[in-house]
Amino acid sequence: MDLYEDPRRTAEERTDDLLGRLSLDEKIGLMFQTVIEAGADGSVQEAPGLISKSPTSTVVLTKLMNHFNVHALADARMAARWSNALQKLAEQTPHGIPVTISTDP
Repeated sequence: MDLYEDPRRTAEERTDDLLGRLSLDEKIGLMFQTVIEAGADGSVQEAPGLISKSPTSTVVLTKLMNHFNVHALADARMAARWSNALQKLAEQTPHGIPVTISTDP
């Protein structure tokens, strides 16, 4: 277990350790927020959509973006399914940092 993953360490220790491990591209990805779409069934959107032009996997795994604004989630069950799928995708990034999500009603 890396220091930044160790819950026994202080938040400051964990943050300092993680920041030292992040690449410049990862740090840049943490500084942006973009609009993202959910698949109709709550899956991650891999085809170009009305707003999103890149597959979700490309945005998360290649562009290393981490903050998203999502539109048009049909209901809470779909939102939970989509959020869980998106977090699973984020686990595959170099440091597994969870994504943050905001919504516009």
